[in-house]
Amino acid sequence: MIFQLFLVSIISGILIVGLRKKSSREASPALRLFWILFWVGSAIIVLRPEITSRIAQLVGVGRGADLVIYSAILFLTAIVFTLLFWVDSIEESVTKIFRHMALKEYEQSEEAKKSSDTDPHI
Repeated sequence: MIFQLFLVSIISGILIVGLRKKSSREASPALRLFWILFWVGSAIIVLRPEITSRIAQLVGVGRGADLVIYSAILFLTAIVFTLLFWVDSIEESVTKIFRHMALKEYEQSEEAKKSSDTDPHI
């Protein structure tokens, strides 16, 4: 029971910190609701582990602990792929920005050369 209370305290802390973060406030309401339900569900499962055993039997997995492990692997894999796609998108955006800046700098240097070449006072 002490370990369960310890885990619920950690889960509660994660939920509170997550809800207070600025980026969390900027997230869509659906995403915020998902994370709230995820962490509340996690706390319920910690306090009532027999729930996972019942669900595991319904879906054909031997034990509740196995179900939790399989679910965690799938969930973490989905997060990794989401982060990879996000990083690729950011990388593409940064490339476009730097390309635009380089072209603009090149155009400005070419204009400066032309103006110095055609300036009769020099």
